[in-house]
This record gives sequence, structure tokens and C-alpha cells, in this order.
Amino acid sequence: MLFGPIDAPLLITSLISGFTAVSLTLQVRRRSQLIRAGFGVGLAIWLLSLTFGLIGPINWFYPTANDWGMIGLQSALAIGNGILTATLVGGALPILENLFQITTDISWLEASDLNHPLLRRMTIEAPGHLSSQPGRGQPRRSGGGSDRRKRNALPRLLLFPRCRQTGEAGILHREHELRAQPAR
Repeated sequence: MLFGPIDAPLLITSLISGFTAVSLTLQVRRRSQLIRAGFGVGLAIWLLSLTFGLIGPINWFYPTANDWGMIGLQSALAIGNGILTATLVGGALPILENLFQITTDISWLEASDLNHPLLRRMTIEAPGHLSSQPGRGQPRRSGGGSDRRKRNALPRLLLFPRCRQTGEAGILHREHELRAQPAR
């Protein structure tokens, strides 16, 4: 062997905790879910360490003979390992995204947060948005006042998934005429 004999319990603990991390982070949408997944990985490491005797030694027949302080410290380190790793990954994620020019689901959801000042301003000032309408699917009139030249300067295009009458995909031009387009 290159580095000596293989430590089978450590190898199995590492593999299973790695698989646990992958399965718990498949559908992560927020950074708090990443920390929760780290806690789950920490619990998996703790259970596997108890199973293989990496924590302890624990004498089940004479519980008073155990060093509970050391067992508690080793248990805290096992669970803290998962939480610390998830915290480091969550902190390094924006750096890695920028370095490799990729965008994760977390970044998309952070970009679409309606509490962001730019998006909040856009929902107030942008004409034709649908979020504040009581009847969904009906575009809002321009909030810019009565200046028709400003309102008609640029054509506003709103995409609708399907036309209500024909069932075809359509684009709404200037808020009043719906032109059907062939479905793809």
C-alpha cells in the first residue's frame, strides 16, 4: 500500500457520510437547509463512529467505568464535523460559483428574493407586472401617470404560457391584442 494499511472503519464511515451528504443536499434551496444537511451528516458520522468503536471505548456492562467526558467530547466533534463542513461549504459557495462561472439553485433563489431592494423597486415602478393584480393574468396599466408618450415609447411584451380561448402559446402586444403563436 502507498500509505500503509487501509483503516476499514474509517473508510466505511467516510463513504457512508459522503453518500449521506450527497443525498441530503440534492434539493437544497436555502443556505439554512445546507446547515441542516450538515447536522444530518454529523449524526451519520456519530452513529457510524459509535458502531465501529471510534468513539469511546464504551463499557456497556459497567457504565460507571466509562469516561463520559471524553465520550461527550468525541460525540460533539463527530456532530460538529458535519456542521462545520456545511458552514465552510456554504461560505465558500459564492467564491466557487464565481471562480468556475456556474450558478447554483441557491444563487438563483437569492437573486429572485422579492425583499431585495432592486426587485422591490422594480415591482413598484415596472409597468405590466402581474404580481399585484387581483385577477391573475391581467397586466397592470402603466403607473407612470397620464403621459402617453412615455407609456407608448417602448412596446411592452408580456409572455403568457397559453391563450385561454385557443390553448396556444401567445404574446400580448401593447396590453390589448393577443397574437397566437404556434406551440413548440
